[in-house]
Amino acid sequence: MKNAPGGTVTVTSHAPEFMTLSVDTVRPAELLLNLVAYPAWRVVVNGQAAEVTSDNGRMLVQLPPGHSDIGVRFTRTRDRALAIWISAFAALILLAVVGLTSRTHAYLRAADGEVQVGSLAK
Repeated sequence: MKNAPGGTVTVTSHAPEFMTLSVDTVRPAELLLNLVAYPAWRVVVNGQAAEVTSDNGRMLVQLPPGHSDIGVRFTRTRDRALAIWISAFAALILLAVVGLTSRTHAYLRAADGEVQVGSLAK
């Protein structure tokens, strides 16, 4: 915490895309989170959306004096949603290609008993 001597910060839960903290200060303070200031991060202070600023690329949140319950969550942005759809589409194409290739080999073996898998010679 910056500018808050005597304040305490307790991490009450932590996961890769979510954390909760409990903070007690005697005066207004700035909470510096060691997270990259990326637009997908959302911070809630005492149930209200909080403005996040950047301090050297890290997230900085203004806190009122007293006790604060803070939630930090990584949300899905448009670029991440698009990447998920592109990856899913590519996986389907890969499965289709593998499926068609397997069928071709099975057909070749059934048509000519002497042909080995993957061989086109008769």
